[in-house]
Amino acid sequence: LLYVLESNFAYCLAWFSCLGVVPRLMKSERSCVFGHIAGMGLIMAMFVCIGVLSGTFMNSLGLYSSDPTEALIVVGGPVAGSVCLLGVAFANISTQALEFYAFSLATKVLKPEWSYRKILVGWLILVLIMTFSGGIWKYYSTFVSMGGCIYAPIVAVFLADFFLVRRQRFSLRGAYCLENTYEYTRGFNFVALTSILLGCIVYFLIF
Repeated sequence: LLYVLESNFAYCLAWFSCLGVVPRLMKSERSCVFGHIAGMGLIMAMFVCIGVLSGTFMNSLGLYSSDPTEALIVVGGPVAGSVCLLGVAFANISTQALEFYAFSLATKVLKPEWSYRKILVGWLILVLIMTFSGGIWKYYSTFVSMGGCIYAPIVAVFLADFFLVRRQRFSLRGAYCLENTYEYTRGFNFVALTSILLGCIVYFLIF
């Protein structure tokens, strides 16, 4: 149970980098909130639970594999397993498309002078290398763990800043640099950066 809960939390944190761009794809606030809650709070959590429980069931049969496709076939049988695999394929394609868009957009914001087409090609080459080299599958658990190590302290700083420091007040004009609401030392919030660094160190040591 603890492993399932920790896995759900880690996987949801891994989506943190996409939260800022998801609202750009929505047509209303209602659909944006529903997408976040349904996608991350329900579907993603259920997806992780099914994966963990399927792997546990396989282990009880004496079959040990880190490949989720094998677990789906064993647990669901040929027909149900194939349908689930088709769902996983579509999920992976849509996931990669969203993250591809998120990272490309973020890169364009950091470097406005760069060509958007070249940014897309650059990220595409990196994704293709990681996918077909096999390294991402070999070190997938490490990849997810490091993502949690980095994202968890960032999320904590965001929550502490919004609820404790700013008392749930947010300036949209300041976010778009139309007023000097969020100015820091030479453009860097050293208190937040130090907090994130210490959080990463503590997370890594505990993990």
